[in-house]
Amino acid sequence: MWRLQSSHDAMNTLIYRLGHLINRSQCYRFSSATSVSGGNSNEANDTTIVQQLQKVDGGKIQLEKCDNSKIAILTIDNERIRNALSGSMMVQLRDAVNKLEEWKEGKGVILIGAGGNFCSGADLNIAKQFNSPEHGEAMCKLMQNTLTKFKRLPLISTAVIEGKALGGGAELTTACDFRLMAKEAEIRFVQVQRGVTPGWGGGSRLVNIVGRRTALKLLAGSTRLTADSALQCGLADDILNSNETVLNASIEWLKEIIAGPINSIRGIKQVVACADDVDIDQALQFERSIFKGVWGAPALMKSLEIKRKY
Repeated sequence: MWRLQSSHDAMNTLIYRLGHLINRSQCYRFSSATSVSGGNSNEANDTTIVQQLQKVDGGKIQLEKCDNSKIAILTIDNERIRNALSGSMMVQLRDAVNKLEEWKEGKGVILIGAGGNFCSGADLNIAKQFNSPEHGEAMCKLMQNTLTKFKRLPLISTAVIEGKALGGGAELTTACDFRLMAKEAEIRFVQVQRGVTPGWGGGSRLVNIVGRRTALKLLAGSTRLTADSALQCGLADDILNSNETVLNASIEWLKEIIAGPINSIRGIKQVVACADDVDIDQALQFERSIFKGVWGAPALMKSLEIKRKY
């Protein structure tokens, strides 16, 4: 039953809310400067994993910034293996995000795969060469830091999905503010079929996008999402049916969102990122600890011996 608050109750409520808002006002500045690794004590370990990952080469991450449209195009290019991320590409992705952070003239960024596919996750050679739990945690930390920084950029981001977004590729889409899908595209979290869990922050972000129950179905059931079903469950924001190329259609779609003044658009993105990420660091740390326990385990190693077709 509703009741009127006493003046004492109302004052206490007001003080609590003001304190909560003051704390929140600092969250973006704090979050941007702090990685999910928890400070500088692990810098040497981070450097080591970067050096090791660079040995697993192949493919490239391409970054093109357009000062006229204020939109950057970030392309995942490793067509030979459906744009799976090699170790060197993970490092290149980190470097590209750092460059975007320094781009003060931008308002938007599009993440897309080359050759009609989005991304099929991590190159399996990484799992074969670096299969200890410590390796899994270190790779996980690098990708979490990179994608968290990407998500917090003052640029409105859009994943443009052609072909398939599988496993880690599906996780990449969740780091974007919007997801646009070609009519024949699909998204599928296939980690459970490899005996692992999401490790790049995709599990935590998916819950925020589609809700707890739907996230459980998609992750535990490895559900194949068509463009229509992704739109229905809230993971996709639109289906591209234009006669233009998918990239051109997505640029026009994003232009409508970022038509406002640059300072307003960048500021709005920062406000939304702050509100969305209040507890994300703790969630990512927990997700990383779970991933560490399954990386290099028998289920993963056995699955690598089987040629799966998704």
